[in-house]
Amino acid sequence: MGDLPATLMAILLGNADLALRYVHRVEQQAFILESQVLRQALGDVPLSHPAVRVWLDDYLHEGEAALALPTVEAI
Repeated sequence: MGDLPATLMAILLGNADLALRYVHRVEQQAFILESQVLRQALGDVPLSHPAVRVWLDDYLHEGEAALALPTVEAI
């Protein structure tokens, strides 16, 4: 499927006014990202701010990686 976190970063940083709701489901697990929620939490701080970019990159990678972990039901 490619590097989804990098793709999402490019979409979010390249489209400041875009309202994006991303949902990735694997079996019973889901990773959900809503750009409007992020922007509300950040207030006037843009997603392109260096500290926010680092956090967002980590958040996206961790969210996607968590979907690859076995669930309690699978153990």
